[in-house]
Amino acid sequence: MKNYNLLLYLTMIILFTLSCDDSVIGPGHEQEPEETTVEEDIENIESSMGESLDLMSELTNGPFISTLTTFLDAQGDEFSAEVWALEKLVELGDVFNIEFTEEYPRFDTEANKGIYDWDSEMETWNEEGPSDDFILRFPSSEDSQENDMVLTVSEYADVLTNVDGEQIYLPGRLQAELEQDEEVTFSLNLKEAQYADDNDEPFLPTVLDLEVNTSPYTFSWQLDRSSDTAFSTSFYISNENTLALGVELDLEVAHSDYSELDEGDIKNLSGKLKMTEDLSINFEVGDMTSMDDVSFTNPLNAFVDLELFYKDDKVGDIEFSEESELMIIYQDESSEPLDQHYGDLLDNLQEILAYFYSPEDDDL
Repeated sequence: MKNYNLLLYLTMIILFTLSCDDSVIGPGHEQEPEETTVEEDIENIESSMGESLDLMSELTNGPFISTLTTFLDAQGDEFSAEVWALEKLVELGDVFNIEFTEEYPRFDTEANKGIYDWDSEMETWNEEGPSDDFILRFPSSEDSQENDMVLTVSEYADVLTNVDGEQIYLPGRLQAELEQDEEVTFSLNLKEAQYADDNDEPFLPTVLDLEVNTSPYTFSWQLDRSSDTAFSTSFYISNENTLALGVELDLEVAHSDYSELDEGDIKNLSGKLKMTEDLSINFEVGDMTSMDDVSFTNPLNAFVDLELFYKDDKVGDIEFSEESELMIIYQDESSEPLDQHYGDLLDNLQEILAYFYSPEDDDL
């Protein structure tokens, strides 16, 4: 499993428990529950899940995705966009002051601050003047003569890190934004990244605080890796500062070979899946390294506990029935199949997440 897909992969594990094989009972909650009827609970859940889907409906057609799609479509064939962009990056070497040492290759951002324009007629970069930032101005497509795209890097600091015995510089802080026609379509703020003294490939930072905005969406990711096999992490998707989806995890795995991790390597997993601020699922997964020792019927019942909350009040549990069907059990002990009210909503949510996660692209 590729390291940059680890969080999304874990998110899909949680969604898997809602749409495939599992059982649930859940962590306790100290607050006294608010008295609601089952009908009110169903209405509240459907309303919150619908709100989450509405907030995420623009995920695949916002300004940044639209710009990216237009750029790729404008290039004519499958690989020309990548080739054209790569050629422009290579040609930047003609104007940059790049001093690579043999031992520690490094790009000197301070020495290269300034404004660089792409000359479409001469097909070359020109340094246009000084700046406190690093600024690239270039066209949005190969056929365009106008430098309607502006990439600005306003802050960068790197960290010398040992990866597989090689000394390399990795980003510790980074602030950048991309504009098209003076509208910001993408911004990145790496507030902090720390790394272990010795790292294998692939690897994760020990500390990460990252925020990416693709208008109107903001993606926030925090990670604290206390050891090679223990993590605390959170990932949030917000639309105009309103939470659309969030995942909070405390995770312990069996080994640190992250490229080979799968669900059977989970020793402990707990946290919360949030669909808007109102609706959340508290979950706890036990040691799944012994999953092979469990009988085939209801294989996850011995490992997975889940409880559903609305505005911090428990709505019910989700359990796997003897007929291998996921059931939601409300506070009055009445029950019904999970798909009866929420199947379409869960399917739609998974389809949205699948836009960013394609299993066939990863060796899972």
